[in-house]
Amino acid sequence: MSQECVEKVTAFITREHRGRRELLVFDHGLSGTQVPAGTVEYGEALEAAVLREVQEETGYNGRIWRHLGQETLDLGEAQRMMVKQALLRQAPSADAEVVAPEEILGNALRRGLTVRLERQQEGWAYVYLEEFNLEVEPPRIIRSVGGWVPGDTLSRWVRRSFFQVQLYDETPERWEQFAEGQYTFHLYWQPLEPIPHLVAPQQAWLARFYTHLFDIQ
Repeated sequence: MSQECVEKVTAFITREHRGRRELLVFDHGLSGTQVPAGTVEYGEALEAAVLREVQEETGYNGRIWRHLGQETLDLGEAQRMMVKQALLRQAPSADAEVVAPEEILGNALRRGLTVRLERQQEGWAYVYLEEFNLEVEPPRIIRSVGGWVPGDTLSRWVRRSFFQVQLYDETPERWEQFAEGQYTFHLYWQPLEPIPHLVAPQQAWLARFYTHLFDIQ
């Protein structure tokens, strides 16, 4: 397994509007209410990464108001994060046939995806990529695809940096953005009081930095 720590970024986009402080959130599919977040590319600065994610997921350019903090997480024994892209294979060998792609998930695991680790064998790991309905508790698996990937494409460590961001331009109250080549994000501004409800684990991130988000220029 790779010892590389995969870098992630999260953006809390805030504004003051008509006398109240607001947070930009989005919904898509069954993934619950979220804020923009994503994976840092190789050689990319954290600040550049978070602004890229903001533009890709909202359609608007932003500026960093502040760096809020950082956390490093050990995913434990059952989960791993992809360090680099790999195809799922039917056996633990580079010569093995590729797993047939699942209709939605496909069979290529990109950097930054979290997978469930089932077992390891001679430098290979059998993993499952799973999609969940996050609007129910506990979350329910909607679809999955499994196969073998080289062990060095996986890490159990992720480091996430959090930023407070403001958009340069005025936006509608609600709009849609087609992101990541497959998702339609439904974006809208939500009052910061009371605290918005986000999907786990984003709710814990919001709670950690909640009081800082009221310091809006």
